[in-house]
Amino acid sequence: MLGFLRKKQKEAGCGLFLRNFAEPQDSILKIASKEVVACSEDDRIIDVLASMLSGVRRVPVVGEQGEVKGIVSATDVLSFIGAGDKSKFFTNTGLSATVKKIMEGDVNCLTETDSIPVVLEFFKMNGKPIHPVTSQKKLHSVVSETDIVNLVSKPTGVSVSRIMSAKPIVIQEDYPVRDVAKMLCRGPYRRLPVVNNGVVMGIVTPYDILSHLNRNETLNTLAFESAPIKSIMNKDVAYVSPDADVYDAVRTMKIKKVSGLPVVDEDADLVGMISKRDIIEAMC
Repeated sequence: MLGFLRKKQKEAGCGLFLRNFAEPQDSILKIASKEVVACSEDDRIIDVLASMLSGVRRVPVVGEQGEVKGIVSATDVLSFIGAGDKSKFFTNTGLSATVKKIMEGDVNCLTETDSIPVVLEFFKMNGKPIHPVTSQKKLHSVVSETDIVNLVSKPTGVSVSRIMSAKPIVIQEDYPVRDVAKMLCRGPYRRLPVVNNGVVMGIVTPYDILSHLNRNETLNTLAFESAPIKSIMNKDVAYVSPDADVYDAVRTMKIKKVSGLPVVDEDADLVGMISKRDIIEAMC
């Protein structure tokens, strides 16, 4: 049975002070990445998907003059092939269609002159995992939730339980891949824990599903994908304790190259999830 999305239960107060990790005048360029994989509106979705499966989950879309036109994500591709609203654009051209059909065009950009405190508030306000950074209206670099969270480089005195999302949505091992894909495209979450009797057995993301479909050459037939999610989920799951310091969660995410962790108690039962988004929302 599905878990229910509960309102985040967080204690009052901040505790995660940005000033402990960055100076007010620090530039966005201190954390932004200049190694940007971008594409054009006319690039084929199948070609951009290849970049995503190589590790780039969100790709900025630029025009002929280098101006930012949009962003396309793994979730957009999953939606396009049948799991979400973008499937209405799916035609007999399939994944040979252009990125312009599925990209998010309303993109909020930062500028190279912004400071890190400005970046933090920008991410809080917009709620996206990555934003382009422009210089003279052209794509210069990108900054992500990861870049901000990685500023937390020492113990904070704030426990995971204070900022985690309690009672997260969960799925069962026998859920069909096609149904989980729809949940990821239509719900407000980027990853779903797979549980058995309250114990986390794995994690699934849009990337996991796209990788599975690509390996099986079934990207165009998601609607018929009835395999149980346990057959494709990531079973190498890292955990964190609710009593652990937020810094421990950040360090584990960095080592495992993930953006969220299940929070489990001493009985190995799932009590919450902590994501980079949760950490950003708690910073001040």
